[in-house]
Amino acid sequence: MDNRQAPIDLRDARKRKLRGFGSVCFRTCRSWRTFDYDAFERDLRCSALALSPADVSQLVADYENTLEALLDVYAPYRRVRQSTRPSQLWYDAECRAARRTTRSLERRYRRRPSAESFDAWKSQFAHQRHLFHRKAKD
Repeated sequence: MDNRQAPIDLRDARKRKLRGFGSVCFRTCRSWRTFDYDAFERDLRCSALALSPADVSQLVADYENTLEALLDVYAPYRRVRQSTRPSQLWYDAECRAARRTTRSLERRYRRRPSAESFDAWKSQFAHQRHLFHRKAKD
């Protein structure tokens, strides 16, 4: 058995700890945020779909080709980085339920702002923070 000390770089260990040990993968999706509905509709009205072909198979082919081409112009595919990190061991069903309740009260307050809904949200948020701190400390 070798008892020599192994050289380590603490900066790398600190970076790994900060970033977590999750996995990173890439997926492709369409860029819907920049989608221009008016221009899409205008081009769709000027396309081959505006004509009514007698053959159903031709109509289906035109439909697929036209929509795919227009979507490629107005909502092109983009590569998205998706990273996942494992959740903390202390984060359990009770924490998920508290967070779900807090988010529900927040949405209720943002939909119809009132003093009562604000107080309920803030009270639940304080309860959630206390729960998280207690669970993390244990």
